[in-house]
Amino acid sequence: MKKRFDLEQDEFIILAGKDYSQYLLPRLKHYQLPLGNLQFGARIAYLKKQVAIQNDCWTIHQLFAEARRYRYDQISEIPFNDGIYLFFEEGETYSSFDRIVRVGTHDSAGRLKLRLKDHFFTERKDGSIFRKNIGKAMLNQQKDPYLKIWTLDSRIEENKAFAKQPKQIDVEKQVTRYLRDKMSFTCIPIENKEQRLRLEKGIIATLHAQPDFSASENWLGRWSPVLKVKESGLWLSIGLDHQVLSKDERQLLVKLQKSGKPVDQLGAKAEDH
Repeated sequence: MKKRFDLEQDEFIILAGKDYSQYLLPRLKHYQLPLGNLQFGARIAYLKKQVAIQNDCWTIHQLFAEARRYRYDQISEIPFNDGIYLFFEEGETYSSFDRIVRVGTHDSAGRLKLRLKDHFFTERKDGSIFRKNIGKAMLNQQKDPYLKIWTLDSRIEENKAFAKQPKQIDVEKQVTRYLRDKMSFTCIPIENKEQRLRLEKGIIATLHAQPDFSASENWLGRWSPVLKVKESGLWLSIGLDHQVLSKDERQLLVKLQKSGKPVDQLGAKAEDH
């Protein structure tokens, strides 16, 4: 072991039982025994469960870590017009990957790039729940009473006047700066509306179902007054408890990401669960 590791500095995670580790431990300065004193059968059951859990959320992060990443000023470079987008936020990690903080798509055909521009460019929070949630967290963190006004739907006639207030305009600009400074995203092409809506929900639910999928202590969303945002670690409150991705759907995502072609060109179908 001395030939491969620094026994004074490296940290070791030991999954083996006492018979295998008891003579190693006195020689190691830093180590963890995550399975404690569990008996052999209990160790195997625990590890199988962890592997099964990890396969979904971890694999999704690994898959999209390999995809091309875009910034707000590169939206026009996306080579397709229909699909799902996944956002990553500076400072947020899951395992060794940048952590996914939002998953989204669009209803109308051909509107992927326009939807992304709604988030990054259109300073109208009621046209983007993503923007609205970020603004809520900012105002709540600042203990700003304007939160009550920001929460109103300015598309309703009696609330339209608020959209022109200097304070509203200022918060919109703060949200825009946050998105542009902190966020990057990737996309996968899916032409079929039914499939992209289902896969969007499946990805969200799969991330949310993972016990160790959580935000950092400094994540802005921890200040959100929306409990589902605060607790989920996602800038989302819808889709968290939908059906997780099936095996066929996970395989389809891999195929999409690897090929870069719209789903209808692949001739593949995901099961709708």
